[in-house]
Amino acid sequence: MIVESLDPEGPYGAKEAGEGPLHPSLPALSNAVFDAVGIRLRELPFTPAKVLKALAEKNARSTPLAGGRV
Repeated sequence: MIVESLDPEGPYGAKEAGEGPLHPSLPALSNAVFDAVGIRLRELPFTPAKVLKALAEKNARSTPLAGGRV
């Protein structure tokens, strides 16, 4: 449901929209996870389940096949 109203703090009564993804803390968190565990998360939210899944995928890619072949 859309509720039309003016925001006295915004220019011409506009409300904030779209600034959230530009916030610098989100890429900083992504970089911190990458620095800590070596996985790159590219979609929000960064949940424990997504981190565990990415770690499992990373481990599956780096585990050599039987017989020592990669």
